[in-house]
Amino acid sequence: DTTTPTVEDSFEVVTYTGDDTASQFINVGFTPDFIWLKSRDSAVSHALYDTVRGDNLRLVTNGTSAQGTVSNEFATNGFNIIAGQYNDSTLGEQVAWCWKAGDHDDNLPQINTEGSIDSITSVNDASGFSIVKYTTQSSGTATVGHGLSSPPDMIIVKTTGVADSWRTYHSSLGAGFQIFLNLTNAAGATTNQWNNTAPTSSVFSLGTDNAGSYTTIAYCFTSITGYQKIGSYTGTGATGNSVTTGFKPRFVMIKAYSDTSDWFIVDSIRSTSDPRVANLRPNNSNSESNAASGLNFTSTGFTFTGAAFNDSGVDWIYLAIK
Repeated sequence: DTTTPTVEDSFEVVTYTGDDTASQFINVGFTPDFIWLKSRDSAVSHALYDTVRGDNLRLVTNGTSAQGTVSNEFATNGFNIIAGQYNDSTLGEQVAWCWKAGDHDDNLPQINTEGSIDSITSVNDASGFSIVKYTTQSSGTATVGHGLSSPPDMIIVKTTGVADSWRTYHSSLGAGFQIFLNLTNAAGATTNQWNNTAPTSSVFSLGTDNAGSYTTIAYCFTSITGYQKIGSYTGTGATGNSVTTGFKPRFVMIKAYSDTSDWFIVDSIRSTSDPRVANLRPNNSNSESNAASGLNFTSTGFTFTGAAFNDSGVDWIYLAIK
């Protein structure tokens, strides 16, 4: 794909129904580099693919397992879903959240030498998103180049060859804490995951918890004015509590960090009108459910229509994309 990424062709949500063919083309509108698939109607694992690891290598967020081979093909303006679990007509409708990284002429995946550990990065600086692959060192602390021009506000990390949790950094928590994408746990203090060091405009830090030669993938996000916001809020339990992002979101992923809760993904494609109540949960394989109350997407952010995702006195983190 020779088109330089812009925010207009950097993220999309599409739905489709499996047709049991050998290969079904799903039109995204641009060539994606990161695809997150989930069945809306069936209890099937979330499936994550990216172009840095390769077409056929799947990771699941609702578990700790190493990556496995489950066929999928990135294609011009979309992807081909191969016959099998994610093209099975008996599983009902599926959703694909799709991101574009740096697969154009001037920014092919490249070796990044800015950290003490070399990495391979695919970067879309316009939208604040990069895919980073690296191998941890056997001992000690380290830094890894992420390719973005600003410090990442959210980093989701997974070892690919061994079982391990999805360790997540969020700027609202700080580098002394981590939270796990595959768990319901509240955020926990750590001095050894991020080396108690906030990311810079060139690298993020790894502490001694990362010791061992493990191939690892990281998905990095930074806030972009008018397009993407990573932040936090405190729930009130009441209708009208609001969060300002500076744009009308299409995608919101949220998690209570001061209390035990699921992660939730809400978007404007599965819920086409306010309140947006249809949600999927990255930490489990459950089919889509509707919350008792939800989110109203406004021109400047989102407001709550009740206690769902808004428990009184509970602190939450979020990733919102326009």
